[in-house]
Amino acid sequence: MVFILPLYVLIYISKRKFPCYYFLIIPVVNFVMCLPAIIFGKPISACIDIYINQTSQYNAYLSMNFPGIYNLIFPTNEYNYVMAPNEYLSKVGVIVTIFVFVIMAFMVLYKKIKFNKQQIIEFGLLVVMVATFLLPHMHDRYLFAGDILSVLYFLYNKDKIYVPIGISLISMYGYTGFLFGKIQVPIQYLSFMYLVLIVIVTKDIYNKYFADTDQQHPKINEY
Repeated sequence: MVFILPLYVLIYISKRKFPCYYFLIIPVVNFVMCLPAIIFGKPISACIDIYINQTSQYNAYLSMNFPGIYNLIFPTNEYNYVMAPNEYLSKVGVIVTIFVFVIMAFMVLYKKIKFNKQQIIEFGLLVVMVATFLLPHMHDRYLFAGDILSVLYFLYNKDKIYVPIGISLISMYGYTGFLFGKIQVPIQYLSFMYLVLIVIVTKDIYNKYFADTDQQHPKINEY
């Protein structure tokens, strides 16, 4: 939910075809899904606290076998975990991520972008990539949404097959460590490759929808 929520916000500020209180549907659905456990005696507070507690469960690590920005800055241990040097750095990572999304939102408003199917996929992929790259406490499995969106991104951008291939390799790196033992490839290489892919997708979106050119609105492939 954290990874994809910024996309919903961008779509909302772009189209504004529904009232903002519709976002309350998200916690309501979560509560409805907890009803069977509540009926059998689980406290309501426990159903709510589980999401809050999960966000602080791994505060000691900035990254856990995930090739994010922190692997490029700080050393990793034998499990590719990055220890948090202090308690404030995680908050800085969250603030920086929010700041990036705020800039993205201002650009969407400034260019008056009205999201179509292709833009939803492309911006969705970028949002997931930025969130997982910059946010602290990321796990090796957290790129699964990017795996799916990158394939859909390729359907609209046939010349960029290396995007889904690269993202799949990044995800596979984390999984195979548990299946076959640690891979003898430094995770920093994967972090750099992930950064390059983010730059490529960002540049593609900027050139299509934000650059001041005569071809600002290219032909859209609808599937």
